[in-house]
Amino acid sequence: MPAFKPLTPAEIENIIKELKSLHDEDADVQNGYFLALEKLKFLLGQNSLNEKRKPTLAEDFLQDGIRILHERGQGYDGESERSMEKIVKIFNEVFDKDITERQGWEFMVILKLVRSASKKVKEDTFIDKQNYSALAAEAFTRETK
Repeated sequence: MPAFKPLTPAEIENIIKELKSLHDEDADVQNGYFLALEKLKFLLGQNSLNEKRKPTLAEDFLQDGIRILHERGQGYDGESERSMEKIVKIFNEVFDKDITERQGWEFMVILKLVRSASKKVKEDTFIDKQNYSALAAEAFTRETK
């Protein structure tokens, strides 16, 4: 089986151009083109070619959250954001506590809830909050196996 090779932004832009040029009478086919186009635009982090988008819809925030989760993970952990297990292990040792990884992520959700009540709240507060919640849910699934 050949190794997976990620597409370059230029290759993705070419695919987007090809998808935009396709026309079909069938609504299901048109919807498939649209979904493929949106997915490719998401991979580029763009609303349209060469135009960065500002999140306004729930879907935008969710897509940005996924992108940020992967970017931060590569920057910190090498793969994805999964540092909480190490953090709570150290916290538990230092403070003689026994919190779980899930509780660590939930603590971060609470932090973001408090910050979102501020008069100087930033968009990324909401993105971080959803990501921490998703990471808490992921940790919960491991706890309940």
